[in-house]
Order: sequence, then structure tokens, then C-alpha cells
Amino acid sequence: VASDLDGNGVVFVVMTPELRDVDGVYCDSIRRVGTEALFLTWNDEHPLDRALATLTHEHQHLINATHHVASDGSVGDERWVNEGLSLAAEALHGYWRESLIRLWEFLNGQNGGLSMLPLDYVPAFDNRYMAFFLYIEDRFGPGALKALSTSGRRGIDNVEFVTRMPFEDLLRDWFVALAVSNRGITDEPRYTYRSVDLMGMTE
Repeated sequence: VASDLDGNGVVFVVMTPELRDVDGVYCDSIRRVGTEALFLTWNDEHPLDRALATLTHEHQHLINATHHVASDGSVGDERWVNEGLSLAAEALHGYWRESLIRLWEFLNGQNGGLSMLPLDYVPAFDNRYMAFFLYIEDRFGPGALKALSTSGRRGIDNVEFVTRMPFEDLLRDWFVALAVSNRGITDEPRYTYRSVDLMGMTE
């Protein structure tokens, strides 16, 4: 258990078909009474991996909330960071089906004049946030995403604290990595994704 404010050694997970419009949420009991609890949608027609990916996603949010409740009284990092961490967690725990779709959409849509990484959270850009945090884990991890989830810091300050790099320099390296990773051009770690073969996305 990565967070245990109430000292009971467990995270409560309630799976119900009654949850509407979302696949999962973490409960504000983390702030109110210090109890870790998640709610997940259950549909026996959906593949089990979908529920497990959602569990992974929401558990990151809960861990993030635990550390922010303790540090600043909020329920998590800035949303672009918090969602990016949860989406990357899905992929890194082996639930790649939706993650690969997100990566393909991101890589296939870079000629549309859209922002590479909007810091005002836009759900339509979840694929970008995920790709950015996968890069951070590949370059600075393993453990970089855990450090981002548990630092109690927020936004760009959090990213700079964990990576020990100016944010603009990190973005520059990420942009280059997106263009050259797995293409046989360079094997420099700062320009390489290890978790996924970007060149293989065309397959």
C-alpha cells in the first residue's frame, strides 16, 4: 500500500455498475477521514484489463492526493501532471491497449498546429500528457513517476524538482526524442523511449 493514512493496511475498492459517465473515481474520504477508497465501474461485458487499467489509474490519483493532503491540503497535483501520471501508470503496469491508441493518435496528429503540451488541462490532449510522462520515466526512472506522485510539489516545479532540469530544456529533449527515438539515428538515453517503440507505431 503506497499510502495508508488510516493505518489499516488496505485500500477499499468498490466495483459497481451504478457508477455513471466515468470508469472510476477516488473518494474524497482521503481528505475528510484519511481513508483510501476507490470506486470503479463494473461491466461484465468489458474485458478485465479495462477494470484493472482503471484501478491503476485511480490508484495513482489516490497516492497523489495522499501526499498533497499532507503537504498543501489539496487533492492532487495540477491536473495536466496528475492525469499524465495516471495514464502513464496504466501503460507501465502493462495495460497498453488504450495507451497504444493514445500514442498513435498523438504521433499521427502533429501537423495540425496544436500545442504539444498545454499546461491548462485539456482532456483531448491526454495522449500528450501520457507520452511526456512515459518519456520522463524512461529517461530518469525507474521511480521518476513515483517521485512525481509523492513529492507534494505541483506542476512545473514538481517536474523540475524530480528531473533536476529546467522545464524548457526537458521539453526540448522530449521534442527531439519524439522525432528520432527508435529510428537508428542515435542511442542517447535523453532521446530514447525504452517503454515503447515509437518507430513501430506504424505497425
